[in-house]
Amino acid sequence: MKSFLKKLSFFLFLVTTIFLVRTFVIQLYIVNGNSMLPTLKTGALLLTTKYQFNQRIPITNEEINYGVPTVGRLDMILFEGEEGDILIKRVIGLPGDYYNFADGRILIDSIPLDEKYKLQESKTILLPQPLAPDSIFFPMQREGRIPPDYYLLLGDNREHSYDSRNMGLVPASRLRGKVLYILKN
Repeated sequence: MKSFLKKLSFFLFLVTTIFLVRTFVIQLYIVNGNSMLPTLKTGALLLTTKYQFNQRIPITNEEINYGVPTVGRLDMILFEGEEGDILIKRVIGLPGDYYNFADGRILIDSIPLDEKYKLQESKTILLPQPLAPDSIFFPMQREGRIPPDYYLLLGDNREHSYDSRNMGLVPASRLRGKVLYILKN
């Protein structure tokens, strides 16, 4: 009986540790969709960090708030969409940046980004959609300043991506993780 309890304790410790690490620290994600082509293909396996990002506790759906995460321009970020689905996009604009859509490109603080990662023939045009009155996303115009705690996120495959141009600027509270490494593409 003592041996069984020892094994059971170890098993419970292991399961709890895996659950906590997966929920709050690091997780594997499999890409589903083509919005990040050519960088990420459907089926790509990503190692992501969840540390510093708000997380929902499974089962209770309670949210743990870590504050504003460390996010840099061009990071690939996981975020929670309006329907609760997890999406992946690239950070193009940071809080305080001035953005402008012009001539099929995005300019940040009046400077065109050097976007070698995106499909070169695809144009970056604004595709505004009316937001629901209770939406937590911030509506975008052809140009404007990104408010504090909001991010402009775009897919690399601009002509086939549902991103900030459609849903609005994404609040920091919806960011869920950052891609650390592409394990398989």
